[in-house]
Amino acid sequence: MRNKKILRGLLCAALALATAATASPAAASAASDDARLQKGLDAIRAAGAVGVIAEVRLDGRVWRGSAGSVRLGRQVTPTGKERFRAGSIVKSFVATVVLQLVAERRLRLDDTVGDLLGVGEDKVERADEITVRQLLTHAAGVPEYLPDGQPPGGALANRHRTWRPEELIALARRHPRPFEPGAQQAYSNTNYVLLGMIIKRVTGRDFGTEIHRRIIRPLGLKDTEVPGSRPAIKGRYLHGYLNGPDGEPVDISTYNMTLAAGSGNLISTDADLNRFFHALVTGRLVRPALLRLMTTGTEYGMGLGLMPTSCGLAIGHTGTAYGYQTMSFHLANGRRQASISYTPRTGKELQATNAILWKTLCPDPPRRRGGE
Repeated sequence: MRNKKILRGLLCAALALATAATASPAAASAASDDARLQKGLDAIRAAGAVGVIAEVRLDGRVWRGSAGSVRLGRQVTPTGKERFRAGSIVKSFVATVVLQLVAERRLRLDDTVGDLLGVGEDKVERADEITVRQLLTHAAGVPEYLPDGQPPGGALANRHRTWRPEELIALARRHPRPFEPGAQQAYSNTNYVLLGMIIKRVTGRDFGTEIHRRIIRPLGLKDTEVPGSRPAIKGRYLHGYLNGPDGEPVDISTYNMTLAAGSGNLISTDADLNRFFHALVTGRLVRPALLRLMTTGTEYGMGLGLMPTSCGLAIGHTGTAYGYQTMSFHLANGRRQASISYTPRTGKELQATNAILWKTLCPDPPRRRGGE
């Protein structure tokens, strides 16, 4: 009996050693990845960011990290779960809703803006020649409504103003058309203001409401919302800053983002963005034929930035809002995802962010960069 116990003990010990030997390389690799990721976030902080947060998913393993502080003047270490303004990443949500409407035959890609919103002096120029397809791919030739990123009077002076989409289109009409509809491709936020208006025209509901009922609620994105005219960010969030007239930083976290209706009005977290893009690339939100259209193009598909890499196609979007910057990109096979958000102060943070983002998704750098 004693010999059996000894033998059983030796077998258990051998099995434990074998398991440890097998697990050690994987554990060492994970530890190395974690250290590299944290070093990357520290580099973004060192480049000037107030706070940096990220969630990375590597073949089923989730890593969340942070650096810096939630706000200036107080050392409040981010948890990695903070909310932030995700800016132009809302375009991927808007495009998803539009393509769902196409699948429901409530809208066609070749419908024109004139057909859907009308023509006239208060409408976008050449509305009867611009198609939904061209708006989605930034091939419509509509001018940017804020070419320098600033509304009349400046960003700080407009922080509590509510803008109607029609007012944004009126701003766009002040600027010359860059090219004829369909002639080329050039990023313009005006395209997605118009798509937001089209969603309301087709459904009878605001684009934010449609995003909530079609994407946010089904996917359980509890920290994501289109805030409409509400200027405050709920819950725990990163504080963003702009320089005031005296050069001192002004907390710009509270802002009425109707200035970016359809083009940049989104609050989210890195975890929610990863969940959304994973659902998108794995076919939970858009039919396969339409998803192929979303991911077809050179630098930009339908609501998506496209990055060919040696590891496969990476899709996603960048997001800029006053005081905030986010990059959320994902291999199209869903195996690797990275969302990094920070509150910039110097403009030097982007290079450091690119370095860690692309090294995380693929050892080789991307050949192109899409989305703004």
